Amino acid sequence: MTRETFLMRLGTGLRGHVPAGEAKRLVAYYDEMIQDLIEDGSTEADAVAQVGDPNDLVFAAAQSVPETPSQPAHPRLLLWLLLILGAPLWGALAVAALCVVASLDLILWCGPLIGACLASGFTLGGGLAVVVSPFALIGTFDYGLTQLGAGLLLLGAGLLIGWATWQLTRLCWRGHALLFRWVATQWQRPKAVFA
Repeated sequence: MTRETFLMRLGTGLRGHVPAGEAKRLVAYYDEMIQDLIEDGSTEADAVAQVGDPNDLVFAAAQSVPETPSQPAHPRLLLWLLLILGAPLWGALAVAALCVVASLDLILWCGPLIGACLASGFTLGGGLAVVVSPFALIGTFDYGLTQLGAGLLLLGAGLLIGWATWQLTRLCWRGHALLFRWVATQWQRPKAVFA
């Protein structure tokens, strides 16, 4: 192993296990030790081998560093505390996001609701006009015939609107499923961490 590779592995291993100043001091110490061995006549590879394995040195350095009392003993407690204290902010944002999703779903279903109301009104009104038109034919023929024609027209329009509403409802179910599948993927998507 070369001196540069040794020092790189040692520095990388020490990072996070010992304080930054101690890591720099240890890397400089072992670099000087390797250079002294090379000056005494050893080859670079022999000098690195005499110093030892960087993993063993990192382990020994990490064992010799005392625990710092400034590190929080319970990081989950800190996380829970931040969640509770931040609840007014993130709670309001969560409610707002829920309202946006619910309103999108409501807008999606407005078309089938209007279509169902029109279809039922036209069908009911047209059917009632057709059923009552024979009584109107007895009194006034022209009025009864007009009522029968209007009833048949409304009945046909109601059936046609009902069929169109059924097709629109099928599309809305697909849109509803896509919307909530998208919402579910937002919760399952891994979050990026910027360091």
